[in-house]
Amino acid sequence: DPTGFDIHSNTLARARDCGIYLQGLVESTVHDNHIYGQTSTADATLLKGGIVTNGVHLVDIYSNNLHDNVFDLAFAQINFKPTREIICNAYDNTCWSGTAQCVKIVPNAKASGTQSGIKSTLNLTNNEIRGAIHFRVTSVADNFELNIKGGSIKEESIGFFLFNATTPTIVAGMWINISDIDFADLTQDGINITTTYTTTFIERCKFDM
Repeated sequence: DPTGFDIHSNTLARARDCGIYLQGLVESTVHDNHIYGQTSTADATLLKGGIVTNGVHLVDIYSNNLHDNVFDLAFAQINFKPTREIICNAYDNTCWSGTAQCVKIVPNAKASGTQSGIKSTLNLTNNEIRGAIHFRVTSVADNFELNIKGGSIKEESIGFFLFNATTPTIVAGMWINISDIDFADLTQDGINITTTYTTTFIERCKFDM
């Protein structure tokens, strides 16, 4: 696995698919990059965006400036190693593209049978998001925890949208925690959840609709 990378202080302009694409990256950092102009929307198989993760472990993504992208941050929490948990932290980023899928999340799954029991954790902390967080469940989630804390989610119709794309059975072991978020300038819903999951806490948020 690629390990020990420090990707920082780069300017990436007008990428078609991804500004920075991280697959299987381990114990690394991505910070202080300026990324804009990403254009592709073809993400049915592989996610697209300014910064995209695909099964990373102990990776910190912070203090990046993203704007004018179709997707700013995208996280595929897929585990390629049946003995390793996924942990990804994204904090203090500015995501200012103002799209309905500004930040996109796909949780880990166990469709192949190899990931059963392995936990995946995504922590989004103190990010300034002009647009929505779009959470797409496409297959059976397996021990996935999403923590969104601090910062703001603004200027979209829906701030946080969790939906089930293929109507699978969601198994026990899916946690969603949303706290201390400033939701503002939203025209429809602060939080819209349309699928079944295990446990969710929504607390200490401010909703200015």
